[in-house]
Amino acid sequence: MAAVAQQPISMAWGFGGSALQTEGAWNVDGKEPDVFDAYYTNLGTSVKAPFIAADHYHRIDEDLKILADLGATAYRFSISWSRVLKNCTGEINPQGIAFYNKMINQLLAYKIEPFLTMYHWDLPQTCQDSFGGWASDKIVDAFLVYADVLLANFGDRVNYWLTINEPRANCDMCMMNPKFPPMTTNTPELYMKCMKNSHLIHGNVVKNARAKYPALSKNWKFSIPQIMEWVEPQSDGSSLDKQTQWFYDPCVFGDVTCNLDVTKCVTIDPVPFTQAEKDLMKGTCDFIAVNVYSTVGVSADPISDPTYWPNPNPIGPRKMPKFLYDRYKVPIVLSEIGFHVPNSMENNIQDVIKDTYRVQWWQEAAPLVLEAITVDKVPLLAMLAWSLLDNYEFNTYSLRWGHVAVDCKFLTRTVKDSAKYLKDFFANATLISPFVRTAAPSATASATGSGPTNTGSAAATATTAKNSGGAATVAAGLTSLAIFLLFA
Repeated sequence: MAAVAQQPISMAWGFGGSALQTEGAWNVDGKEPDVFDAYYTNLGTSVKAPFIAADHYHRIDEDLKILADLGATAYRFSISWSRVLKNCTGEINPQGIAFYNKMINQLLAYKIEPFLTMYHWDLPQTCQDSFGGWASDKIVDAFLVYADVLLANFGDRVNYWLTINEPRANCDMCMMNPKFPPMTTNTPELYMKCMKNSHLIHGNVVKNARAKYPALSKNWKFSIPQIMEWVEPQSDGSSLDKQTQWFYDPCVFGDVTCNLDVTKCVTIDPVPFTQAEKDLMKGTCDFIAVNVYSTVGVSADPISDPTYWPNPNPIGPRKMPKFLYDRYKVPIVLSEIGFHVPNSMENNIQDVIKDTYRVQWWQEAAPLVLEAITVDKVPLLAMLAWSLLDNYEFNTYSLRWGHVAVDCKFLTRTVKDSAKYLKDFFANATLISPFVRTAAPSATASATGSGPTNTGSAAATATTAKNSGGAATVAAGLTSLAIFLLFA
């Protein structure tokens, strides 16, 4: 493959995944049920459940080695709240801390920058039972307790933090129009309160982090990833403008700048912010993390089915970085980008591994992403393809988003052609990662960390976790497998 650029380009690239969608091991090593675990356990079925997912918890060494072999320089993952903290805001689980310490250490040993997502929709069931979860204002204080556990235990090695993945989708699909657990149905007003609380959580997390950890926080960068649709052609006052103002203006400017006008902003009035809340949120996005899948107003490419979601025309990820940078003047991260090939186009495992349509899409999309840097001069820090592994898609295993195939029966991994294409493309593009570390643990490092000094009984538990070694046992894996077979 010929080189696509004469000069080195400063951008990291890699993949993403989330705890709920990849880890499995739903009831081992001290993990408590999240709302998905509880819902499908009560339903008595594993067909739509995340009990095993891609078994990333037990196969972390193999999966991160694949990531490194592909040449990735960044990886996005999320923490399972109910794996690291018991009873919503109670005792810290040392085995959960140990698992993520091991993951972070291995990523750094491979010179892969970790992007840590604090929350990707897997609310602990104990939070839901105690105060109603996202329908209650109490979620704010609970989240701050949880976030501080992550900052205290991983902040010596993690610099890039994503607070809540896609608040709109979380508040909508898990609450107002429930497609995912906890399957509660609420009012539009509660939906808007959930959205406001998401902004306030983000602002408070960043404020507390900067105040409590002044030395470490000098290296910390925060954002709140939102899912955005590019609209073509773009014009002032379009739905793209409305999405942007509602999603990102609060963490940059301190308020929703569409002045809460229903006709200019959203179909329901957002809950207004007080002056104190505006002051809290302003300046809490150090970079803009955006998930880009669909482009509205143009044909899908390479998929011709007009009913298919997402509409993966690559003009969206090509133009979105400049649009956001022009408004906010902070670095951009494409925190999710990709698509799942329709099942009708992948009739067998050979088709899945060959993934011709995804290869065709990347052949067009990957060069366009680099043009955001070389042509538009946007400081695009990283592009994170979704996802590394074929995994659990919140209520199904039939949608394959991964660049590494996972056999549904044996959970064996096979690198797809699309991943091989990206490896070759970015190697020939002579990328230079903007993330430079002076030292890193060895690739075989245990879970031992060297985090900030913690205080209090819960922190003492976390300190024990850092010295506890590996994450899971064979017996734990068999327990998870037994549960899966019971419900199958």
